[in-house]
Amino acid sequence: MCIRDRFLDLHGPEAHYFLFSDHGMAPVLQAVDFDIRDICGAPGNDSYLYCVDATFYRVWLNDKTLEAKINAAFSDLKEGHILTVAERKHFGLVDLKHGDVIFMLDESKQFAPNFFGRGICQACLLYTSPSPRDGLLSRMPSSA
Repeated sequence: MCIRDRFLDLHGPEAHYFLFSDHGMAPVLQAVDFDIRDICGAPGNDSYLYCVDATFYRVWLNDKTLEAKINAAFSDLKEGHILTVAERKHFGLVDLKHGDVIFMLDESKQFAPNFFGRGICQACLLYTSPSPRDGLLSRMPSSA
């Protein structure tokens, strides 16, 4: 018997309930300090725009000559990787509205600073599976 059925058996079919989940939270153990402005200068409509959330760095290129420089800089970061075409397709991120370049950190790492603050959180849910901690086939983070 599933937990919902057990609950309804105890409280009746008109019972109301809330379901909370941790969404696969993972502890954050390492801050990654990376600032694209050190590589490409100030962002702008004629060059590039970017967004840094806890575990993703997204870059929109208006100046395609910056792409090689950005890819090289991200390739030097050993704490994650640039999403491949296959990964983007698998996660439904093929449309460039999600970013021309998307770099994703490995589990337990977080960009700090990022657009939400200077420090790191105790835990984060913006990772993909399979995780070293679970056997799920795939889940895409809520930031995608």
